Amino acid sequence: MATTAALALAAWLASAAVWDLTRRRLPNALMLAGGLTAGLALLGPAQPLGLDARAAAGGGLAGLALTLPFYRLRWLGGGDVKFLPVVGLWFGQHLAWIWILGSITLGLHAVAASRAARAPAAPRSLPYGSHMAVAALAVLALQCLRPAA
Repeated sequence: MATTAALALAAWLASAAVWDLTRRRLPNALMLAGGLTAGLALLGPAQPLGLDARAAAGGGLAGLALTLPFYRLRWLGGGDVKFLPVVGLWFGQHLAWIWILGSITLGLHAVAASRAARAPAAPRSLPYGSHMAVAALAVLALQCLRPAA
C-alpha cells in the first residue's frame, strides 16, 4: 500500500513540476488533490515515509512558515505558497532537505539563465515549484531505496 502511495506522490510531484515549468503556475485543484491524498495516506499504513499525523502537520506548517514571508515580499507566487505546505504534509521533517536542495538548484538555474541572457539581473520568473518538486522526487527516491530497519 505504501508503494502505491509513493507512486501516487511521485506522479503528483511530476505533474506539479511539469505544470509549473510550462505554465509558471500551480493550479488549486492540483494542490487540493495533493493535500487530500496526503491526508488519506495518513489514515492507514499507506504513508510512504512512515510519518504520523503530528510529523505531517509539522511539515505542513513548516512549509507555510518557509514560504509565506517570501510571498509577502512578492518573491514567490501563491501557487508556491500552497505547494510547499502540501509537500510538507507528505514529507514531514524531510521538507528541510527539499527546501535546501530545491533552493540550490533554483539558484544555479538563475545563474545559468542570467549568463545565457548576458544580463546582470536574473530572469524575472523562475519555476520555483518545479525545483521543489524535483528535489522532493529525489528525497522520495532516496527514502524508498533506503533499506528497512
